[in-house]
Amino acid sequence: MSRKQLAAISITFTLALAQTAPAMCFSLFGARQLPPEAPATQPAEVESQPNPENTRLLEKHMRLGDAFFERKDYTNSLIEYQAILKLDPNSYKAHFMLGKVLMAMSDYEEALKEFTTVVELRPRSSDGHFMMAETLRMQGNYRDAAHEYRHSLKLDTKNAQCHAYLAECYRTKTWYRPAIAECKKAIRLDPKIVTPHLILGQCYILDRQTDRGLAEYKKAIELSPEDPVVHTRYAQTLCSLGKWTDALPQFVRATDLDPSYPEAHIGLSWALVNTGRVDEALKEAREAVSRAPNNADAHSNLAAVLQKKGDFPAAVTHCRLALKLDPKNPRMHRALGFALRDNGDLNLAIAELLTTSKLLPNDYDVKLCLQSLMQQRNQN
Repeated sequence: MSRKQLAAISITFTLALAQTAPAMCFSLFGARQLPPEAPATQPAEVESQPNPENTRLLEKHMRLGDAFFERKDYTNSLIEYQAILKLDPNSYKAHFMLGKVLMAMSDYEEALKEFTTVVELRPRSSDGHFMMAETLRMQGNYRDAAHEYRHSLKLDTKNAQCHAYLAECYRTKTWYRPAIAECKKAIRLDPKIVTPHLILGQCYILDRQTDRGLAEYKKAIELSPEDPVVHTRYAQTLCSLGKWTDALPQFVRATDLDPSYPEAHIGLSWALVNTGRVDEALKEAREAVSRAPNNADAHSNLAAVLQKKGDFPAAVTHCRLALKLDPKNPRMHRALGFALRDNGDLNLAIAELLTTSKLLPNDYDVKLCLQSLMQQRNQN
């Protein structure tokens, strides 16, 4: 076959290939060429470019959302971040901030969904794993929270708060030695941080090292003397040790620093009850409920003070309100059972304490009370 014939066959084959598979054209030298239709894809590329109007709108919503969040206007900040996610479902910051808003609103279940999305979008975000851990901890899921704290620390070993809250997870499992170790790491990283001193204090108290524990609480107050939470935690610990009189000035200081802090009013009322000042205690318990009408502990505490005053019907009412606000809490069932007993509602008390005994199978007081009530009913 002549060279001219070979050349003709080669050209014919190349043209045929171009007609049947234009998207895969090759030059005779083997380098890939753009297919003839390539220019037609340009409009799609133009559409994928950021829309300036959209960008300005997203920035506006973000500014507003951040401003509302800063002012603790959580409802409006939530609206702004949700508006961003409608325009850009993969906005890392919007999901992150929306999660923080939901945390502030105590909607931990929805917050967890947002932080799960955050870590899906950025698996190597230390902050994302930290906030996911925080949400799990607030839900009482300490095992999974500890896992996320450890994941966060792999990505950022210098997060002092992360070490502190990992210690808290260990403390809840009564693993005091690793908890103390994590607290000490946190303090080395940030000597001015308060949280690890509070957790360290709890660990020492529970480990029967009372003097060391109280010293840690005093150190926390020294570091943050204007923080009502610190004074309240110290006072609660004093109460747990039976030091009711010593606890009173700490609770009073906490309520002075933040009159809207319900936990301080709750603690103060119970300390007053245990120092024989029941009328003052009732005033503080009512103050806690007025400050936080949706707080189950505030209603439960008011019910307990009302029982001390002998107002059993009102105690039952507030126990029911507490249980409605926190239906899965076994302590609320227990309190309602005892309130019903004191109010003379024998059958209702038995039914409630039977529920409680399933939730708290090792509670000796519940067993004794239930036994006594059953005997009374049989005698009647």
